[in-house]
Amino acid sequence: MGKSYRIEKFEPVSVFRKRMKYFDENTIECTSHTLFRLSEKQREVFRCEKLKHFLLEENPLKVGIQYNGNYAVYYKFKGQKIIKIIISFKTNRIRIITFYILHEKQLPRGG
Repeated sequence: MGKSYRIEKFEPVSVFRKRMKYFDENTIECTSHTLFRLSEKQREVFRCEKLKHFLLEENPLKVGIQYNGNYAVYYKFKGQKIIKIIISFKTNRIRIITFYILHEKQLPRGG
């Protein structure tokens, strides 16, 4: 992992939420990479629809823009866990590249 995956700057959550109003569940897609690391049991819990729900309905804790132009969006998840969803904005579409489940301590500072 090089510098391209690091956060270059943070975007205000309000700006991100306004941007998301232009999208719906039909304009957000998962890629073959999105769920590849999960076991079959984990795939029953984490489906593309659940990730779309986070993006469309939940308020993120932080939104970071990476050096490579992708967005890292952080949401509160069960207990002291954080879900980090990496997305790419395309013309009229959002691609969910992948996601991670992190511990609360791994939430980046700043923003």
